[in-house]
Amino acid sequence: MKPGGDWKTIAADVWRSVFEERVAMLAAAVAFYSFLSLPPALTLFVSIYGLIAEASDVANVVETFGLLVPGEAEEILVRQLGAIADSPAPTLSLGIAVSLLIGLWSSTRGIRSLIVACNAIDGASPPRGILALNRLALVLTGGLLLFGVVALFLVVLLPAALALLPGPSATGTITALIRWPLLGAGMMFILAVLYAYAPNRTREKIHWGTWGAATATVLWLIASALMSQFVQRFGSYNQTYGALAGVVVLLMWLYLSAWAVLLGAALNAALVRAKSKGAERIELG
Repeated sequence: MKPGGDWKTIAADVWRSVFEERVAMLAAAVAFYSFLSLPPALTLFVSIYGLIAEASDVANVVETFGLLVPGEAEEILVRQLGAIADSPAPTLSLGIAVSLLIGLWSSTRGIRSLIVACNAIDGASPPRGILALNRLALVLTGGLLLFGVVALFLVVLLPAALALLPGPSATGTITALIRWPLLGAGMMFILAVLYAYAPNRTREKIHWGTWGAATATVLWLIASALMSQFVQRFGSYNQTYGALAGVVVLLMWLYLSAWAVLLGAALNAALVRAKSKGAERIELG
């Protein structure tokens, strides 16, 4: 996408969006609703994954991404995932048929709030009618869960596949080197889809390299890594919040993640507006 204006104009547009649309407050709302949707989403995620592989792999893989998830938040996620994965196998396989829609519906609260926030930043109204909004949220949430299951399955299979290659074993090194680019690419794709379909306007093509998706991905990776290191080395959440420290850290991580995503949405909206103004100038000229 080639913006129809200079970068100073686009930066000023993003700056106005951040403050006029109160991105910080919108991010807090998204983080809160995402926190509420985590338990049913994790249950559904592990249940679906348990149909094609060992559900116990989920918690182990989450631990490998400890650099991105702050320690206390990681403990909550791993403990919750472990408890779900330890459920009897029949419960995971048979229960999914009955609870799929209920679990999916309960998991959409975070995505619904994100759709509303993206439309507020974009200057558009959310999809007309509660049915349209919930339908879009269900589709995006279901796609996100399936994408996560496939990505996790590949991450689990990759070390096993590399171990079969002839020659010296370098499975750990290769996996460590490629998992972060894969994580970044996956995040960019998810955000590109979100920015294309969440705003209630004329549909834009999904570009792998949209500036908004790339910026949000980089900010998310940096913010997550810095927060993880801060909590590990300098944080005093345990002394301040006691038993609630893990919940507070998880909410803060969700807040930073939502802020990065909404900032990317603001940049993407500014680029779309700049492109539209450029097209109008061409028509008028």
